[in-house]
Amino acid sequence: MINQDVIDTEASLNRVKRISGGIRVFLLVLAGLLAILLAVKVWVAFLELPDGNIAQDGMSILLMAVTDAIIIACVLIGSDVFATLKKGVDPFSRRQSRIIRVAACLLLVDLVLSAFGASAFPWFAQYSEMTVGMTPSYGESTLINVNAGDLIVAGILFGLSVVFDYARYLQELSDETL
Repeated sequence: MINQDVIDTEASLNRVKRISGGIRVFLLVLAGLLAILLAVKVWVAFLELPDGNIAQDGMSILLMAVTDAIIIACVLIGSDVFATLKKGVDPFSRRQSRIIRVAACLLLVDLVLSAFGASAFPWFAQYSEMTVGMTPSYGESTLINVNAGDLIVAGILFGLSVVFDYARYLQELSDETL
C-alpha cells in the first residue's frame, strides 16, 4: 500500500511539473508578445503625435508605457511562480507568497496610474476593459475610470498570498509534530 502511495505521489508531482512547465512557457511567450506590442504602441504613438502640448503628449505615452510594463511584469512574475513549481520546490514558501503579493501591489499601482491617466489625459482611457466610472450628474463623459478587473485580480492575489502564508504555517506545524 505504501509503495502505491509513493507511486501516486510521484505521478502527481510529475504531472504538476509538466503542466507548470507548459504554463511557464506560455506566460513567457505572452510576455514577449506583450513587450513587442508595447514597443509598437510606443513607436506608433510617437509617429502620431498631435500638434499640441508635447509635454502632455509625452506624459501620456510614458504613462501608457509604464502601465503596460506593469502588466508585462505581472505576467513574468506568474511565469516565475510556475518555474518554481516546475522545479518541484515547495509552493507554500515565504518567497512564493511575497512574489504573489508583489504582483497584487503592481496591479494596484496599475489601477491608480490608469485612473490618473484617464482623468488627466482623456484620450488615455483604456477601452475594452472592465471599467467602473464616476459620471457627473449633468451627463457629460465619465470623470474617473477605474479598471475593476485589476482591482478584482489584485484582491484575489492578495487572498492567495494570505492562503499561501497560512499553508506554510500549517506545514511548519505539521513538520514540528512529526
